[in-house]
Amino acid sequence: MLASGHEARHALTGAPQVDFPTDLDAFGPAKFTGAKPPKSKWKFTKTGEDWFCFAGLWRPMPDGGGDAFTLLTTEPGPDVAPIHNRQIVVLERSAWLAWLDLTRAESELLRPLPASGLTVEQVR
Repeated sequence: MLASGHEARHALTGAPQVDFPTDLDAFGPAKFTGAKPPKSKWKFTKTGEDWFCFAGLWRPMPDGGGDAFTLLTTEPGPDVAPIHNRQIVVLERSAWLAWLDLTRAESELLRPLPASGLTVEQVR
């Protein structure tokens, strides 16, 4: 999210664009595990950060009906691997602008966080 309160996104051309804010917040996604309800619920927060950013892609819908987006995933890091076989790409604060400006190689950005990069809490 930009200081203006608007979301930044990559256009299909690769150039960043700015769009209106969405309802997607990055304050701690949850993952549910188990075979039967009630499943265990896990909360992930960025260690030492109040909030964080995901790597994602945005584009307008072909029919003009709004925007479509996806959050990018990668292999799980050591904090997520015991719970799930992949994780959403969480960008380090120092990489936020590089992701929006495309000034660093994707291979440097689209990877799991190191051990203890996420705080994992079982909430149910």
